[in-house]
Amino acid sequence: MFWNNKKKKAVQAKVFWLAMGNMWIAEHDRTYEGIILTSETSILKESKDYVTGKFLWRTVAASFAVCGAGLQGDILENEEVFGEFQQTMQLLAVMGTNALRLSIPDDLDFSDIVEIIELDVSLMEPVVGKPQQILEAVTPFLSGSDDSLETLIEIYFECFSFVITEDSKEQYTKRASLLFQHARQQISRHV
Repeated sequence: MFWNNKKKKAVQAKVFWLAMGNMWIAEHDRTYEGIILTSETSILKESKDYVTGKFLWRTVAASFAVCGAGLQGDILENEEVFGEFQQTMQLLAVMGTNALRLSIPDDLDFSDIVEIIELDVSLMEPVVGKPQQILEAVTPFLSGSDDSLETLIEIYFECFSFVITEDSKEQYTKRASLLFQHARQQISRHV
């Protein structure tokens, strides 16, 4: 009986954090588009730089959800559920909301969540190891340590490399720092 309650609690936490991850990725997509629109650069949405940057930026949001779920703790009570959650979050960064439809088709009201469009993976540059690097930088930062903030700012620069110039580097450094600090505050409200 105790085991069933722990698993049920972990599954409920998984659904909550998947919905949060979807919401954060949608917000990151809006941020991504907004930064591109307000920049002086023009980039095609069908370019490798655009798609790769968007994927990396989505991966930051996915890492927020994984870390938030870990810090909250309920989902960690079941290793299998946490593993499924992490895999779905990785897929969500590429496949968009379709990853949720495949993973938890009956657990969410899909009319209530923001639709995230799938990325064209054929346009992506290889990003081997980047999702893990992002998660490893996000985890200590969301846990309260500023030691990885510099790494997160570098990741931010990589996501928006086609927008950031030498003249705008200081402005984007401040923007990234504030963004990550705000994310830490938001996530701490849910844990």
